[in-house]
Amino acid sequence: MKHLLFIAFIFLFGLGNAQDVKITAGFGDAELKLNQAYSLNSNSSADSLEFSSVKFFLSLVADVNEYVLFDAHRSSISTVQMNELRSVYLGIDSTTNVSGALGGVLDPSLGMYWSWQSGYINAKLEGVFWKDGLRSEFQFHLGGYANPFNSFREIKLVERFSTVILDLAVFSEMADFSIPKVMRPSELGNNLSDCLSLSFRSE
Repeated sequence: MKHLLFIAFIFLFGLGNAQDVKITAGFGDAELKLNQAYSLNSNSSADSLEFSSVKFFLSLVADVNEYVLFDAHRSSISTVQMNELRSVYLGIDSTTNVSGALGGVLDPSLGMYWSWQSGYINAKLEGVFWKDGLRSEFQFHLGGYANPFNSFREIKLVERFSTVILDLAVFSEMADFSIPKVMRPSELGNNLSDCLSLSFRSE
């Protein structure tokens, strides 16, 4: 299996020819910028959220499966070309997690690996959350490949599109920030993985 490092991903379903697709992350209608505060939909106009790091793995299932590592530090918008992908998943599958030391984007030195017991970190979201005038830092390191904390999630998108957006405003509305640190496989990590996988949209 080849491992390619793209700072983006693409899901083309049912298209016979390769097509350019723009990949980006945003907060609602705004382009995502790290270390910038975004207002939340709440009773208080002062409530806001700021991301300092957004990284995640995607598994692309095609004739030859590929793993993609998205890192918002490297690029906010990318255009990639690929075709005939059948499905896209958030995270790394269990078979790969138990396959031993791997290279490419799966190299543990890239900081997205816990240990042989817990496996790969499927996503890292870090930043600052303001609620009712109180400031708290959050670290969501989401992963786990073994039940009951298997956080490998399918991402469902429409069949034809030109742009894929990870909308972190959607994630912020669904996610529970009352427990600001998730650093291992857990029930809360599973719930946050559900929220993240539902935060993608296509246009």
